[in-house]
Amino acid sequence: MLLKIIKIIEETLDTKTLRFSLDKNKFEFLPGQFIMLEAKVNGKIERRAYSISSSPTEKKFIEITVKKVENGKVSNYVHSLKEGASLEIKGPYGHFTLDEKAKDIVLIAAGCGVAPFMSMAKYIINKKLDINVKLIYSEKTPEYVVCRKEFEDLQKYKNFKYVLTLTRFNEASWKGLKGRVNADLIKKNSTKDSIFYISGSVQMVDGIMELLKEINIHKEKIKIEKY
Repeated sequence: MLLKIIKIIEETLDTKTLRFSLDKNKFEFLPGQFIMLEAKVNGKIERRAYSISSSPTEKKFIEITVKKVENGKVSNYVHSLKEGASLEIKGPYGHFTLDEKAKDIVLIAAGCGVAPFMSMAKYIINKKLDINVKLIYSEKTPEYVVCRKEFEDLQKYKNFKYVLTLTRFNEASWKGLKGRVNADLIKKNSTKDSIFYISGSVQMVDGIMELLKEINIHKEKIKIEKY
């Protein structure tokens, strides 16, 4: 379906959230799923998958969060668009979806891999589901943290905890957690009943999988999305 961009949110120096109007279109999806975006770039149709970052409880629009990639044909094209432009959207797709029967979930992300977790977190809160959520998010520097204010605001709900750690920082100004996600950080923010969701690059996801293996987390309690 062809959808119009009604709002563009500048998340960071290289990341934007695009809000598409559903208008009279009906678009049902599960939190964690993705869409396939089609764009005509230099006369050729290009297709890219992007996680939906809005909640299924929003019926008037859907959002995707796109990081500008060096030499990325589609991401650069998308970042050049203005409000009012339209793009072809297909989907939804994917099995990286929320288990609504879970009681405790740990979401682990780096970079734009955090996008599907915004969808999951908002869905849980809007539906008032009895699920405890911990988001462990690793980023390089403060200015590249995606959706930081939105995640911080969600902490007013007692069942949501936001754990941000940075790998590059100014010692004088950054007082939060430092370094990569490690086994101790995961153990501090999980229980024996936790279900783990990991989203990010292949290298990042594989690294977290090794950490979970070290602390004896069984594969059936882990869901992954890597790109």
